[in-house]
Amino acid sequence: MDYDYELIESVNDSEFEKFRISEEILERDYARSDDADLHRIERLLGLEDGALRPRGPYYLKIEDCRTCGKALQVSDFVLTALNDAGHPREFVAQVLLGDKKIAQKPRHVRCSSCGTLSSGRAQYFMGGYACDDQKA
Repeated sequence: MDYDYELIESVNDSEFEKFRISEEILERDYARSDDADLHRIERLLGLEDGALRPRGPYYLKIEDCRTCGKALQVSDFVLTALNDAGHPREFVAQVLLGDKKIAQKPRHVRCSSCGTLSSGRAQYFMGGYACDDQKA
């Protein structure tokens, strides 16, 4: 499969706004990447420390691993994209840092501690990358 960021279809600003999640819901139902999680993502993607911060914050719907109980984080989401979906790290970095507005379907996330795949599909909102749960 060809992973070319230039081939990804971007939605316009008004379309992307449909996927924006209210601050109240984000704070209540989503885990926000802290500095340690951002650092893990930057290491996974071969980015310089601090590279992700300007495009954040990064949110993943709160879910604990059903096997080990670890709270799933955006770094688990990224690791799943790299290992399960086979996305090249440069491609994932471009999706997170690029200027396109992208709406994709919810994704299963694999726990980085024990390897268990999430039972549900994780919803997310980060920079210009959002979850369209209508595509589920």
